[in-house]
Amino acid sequence: MTMNSDGSVGKDKLCYLMPLCSWHNSTSKDGMLFAHTNTKMLQLSGYMLGELAATFMLRTPSAAPYAVLYHTEHGWAFRDLAEEQASNLKSDFLHGLAGAEDGDYVLFERSRDSVPLHYIREVNLPSAAP
Repeated sequence: MTMNSDGSVGKDKLCYLMPLCSWHNSTSKDGMLFAHTNTKMLQLSGYMLGELAATFMLRTPSAAPYAVLYHTEHGWAFRDLAEEQASNLKSDFLHGLAGAEDGDYVLFERSRDSVPLHYIREVNLPSAAP
């Protein structure tokens, strides 16, 4: 969401996102006024046109200590993981993900500090051979 009635976000300006709210984040609602209470909203200072939705979503706040970014036949997806799921990622959990292709994933650990950080703990991607 943006303060601009045309839906644009100017360079070095702010925009807003209500995580997992398709009504408020839909461009079909541009120009419509609405009220809300007790809603979590992210204030974004920057706008990356080329970022995948899956990589953005895995960085949103979550109680899960891990997240896995994995490739499916339809593109990249992510899933929050508990610690035991992350430790059994290769042997059990990844094979149970609907549409997951064997081998293509990145495991992230979320920091527990006040500053949100994401550490890459495991990578299994095909090599970028020419």
